Amino acid sequence: MKRFIFVIAILLLGPLSAQEDPSSWGQPQDEYLISASKLYVTPDKVVPNGKIYVKDGVVKAVGTDIVVPSGVRTLDFSDRTIHAAFLDPYVAAKEVGLKETPATPVSGTHPKVHDDFLVSEHLKLKDDALKDYRKQGFAVVAIAPGQGIFRGRSGLYKTAPADEDSQLLLNPSAYSVIAFEEGGWDKLKGENYPLSMMGNVALIRQTFLDCAWYSKWRDDPSLGTLRPDYQGTLESLRAVQLGGRPVFLEAGDYLETLRFFAVSREIGLTNTVVVLSGEEWKNLDWFKAVAQGRFVLPLDFPETVEPKDGISEEQLTLDLLTEWFAAPANPRWLREKGFRFSLTTNGLK
Repeated sequence: MKRFIFVIAILLLGPLSAQEDPSSWGQPQDEYLISASKLYVTPDKVVPNGKIYVKDGVVKAVGTDIVVPSGVRTLDFSDRTIHAAFLDPYVAAKEVGLKETPATPVSGTHPKVHDDFLVSEHLKLKDDALKDYRKQGFAVVAIAPGQGIFRGRSGLYKTAPADEDSQLLLNPSAYSVIAFEEGGWDKLKGENYPLSMMGNVALIRQTFLDCAWYSKWRDDPSLGTLRPDYQGTLESLRAVQLGGRPVFLEAGDYLETLRFFAVSREIGLTNTVVVLSGEEWKNLDWFKAVAQGRFVLPLDFPETVEPKDGISEEQLTLDLLTEWFAAPANPRWLREKGFRFSLTTNGLK
């Protein structure tokens, strides 16, 4: 979490208008020394006239007498109070008013493949739509598209009140999202492929193969003058395939998580974040043996199940009761296995 403290704390301050030490002008901007009138290290630990030393996005030191290299860029917020806040890395777009995330006219040939879709170009944050997150202590949220297989790109937003959405937008293309989405054999009208999980895997694999072919033919003049037609999805996915943009892989259950590990390893994706299902408790040893990338873990635990909720005693199966018992302990068991992860409110009411 230290990696985010600097970003979140500064964003809480609103528009930046710090006074800079002229001696630091021209220095690299990945290293800062920030001063504040009051610095909350924890809710009950306050440092008056404190300083924060940040390097490469990581908080290296906090205190009053910090020794830093000469020439470090300094930011004077001596009239402000700085404190840490939460960042939610995966908020569903539908939760903040964006119901549809369709393909664009230039996305490509498949309606469920639209990595070129940008949440930031379609989301309208009406009536201070992020105020509930702000009230709960979140300073920044990443809003993720929720339709399709290659769903598009998320936007990173501040939760502060603002007159224009542009004042809240921090990154219009924070990461791409891929998820499994089956049409189902009962939906045989129109463009319904893929109907099965096998079809999902095949479509993901083929799309990345197409992306590699597309990039090669558009970039190499020696292959001839005829170039493939522009396809927004394949153009967008080049950054994912090269590892420049993270891709979030949203798993709906434990087996989908394992499939994503296998598919991303086969394709050679190097910058992945798996949005876990919360079912890792089912086989933690297997999960540890195949896991790769980084992780986001939801806290959407099953509610207490009782017969009065429309479920008879005969329907209270061992699997149902085991899930109710084990799911809340899943984060602790993952941590005990050595995994590091970020938490998300996605799925909570």
